[in-house]
Amino acid sequence: MSEPHLASGSREMSVLTEVDAAALLVALVLVPNSYPRNRFYSLYEKPAARRARRRAALLRSLSEDIRDGASELSVTRHQGYVWIRYQLPDVEARRQTKLDDDELALLQLVLERAGLQTSNPIFSEHDPCARGRIQQRLLDLLR
Repeated sequence: MSEPHLASGSREMSVLTEVDAAALLVALVLVPNSYPRNRFYSLYEKPAARRARRRAALLRSLSEDIRDGASELSVTRHQGYVWIRYQLPDVEARRQTKLDDDELALLQLVLERAGLQTSNPIFSEHDPCARGRIQQRLLDLLR
């Protein structure tokens, strides 16, 4: 099986050689179309990249639900993870998900950029170092 034809030094070539799943997650949350599956098909053959893509979709969905007025929002820490639980009154559904500290920091960043007040319960839990790790991953993508 031959490798895809890519110009030397192109963005696609650097992405295909090694996957930094954490950096990919940050990119896919902040700029969802930055690494489209059709253009970077080989990238998404890697399990870590597929997981990052799924987690990014989850974080974008959480962000949208919270911005759109999810009710009974609670944030609790349990066994090293942060659990987010809320209700979607329009569809009479409850949702819960488990995030690690970096995913929570990324969600908080997205919500801050959308103008959500930091008094919201989503900001009650945080790892003070997580925001720095998110910023470092963005810098790693630019190299």
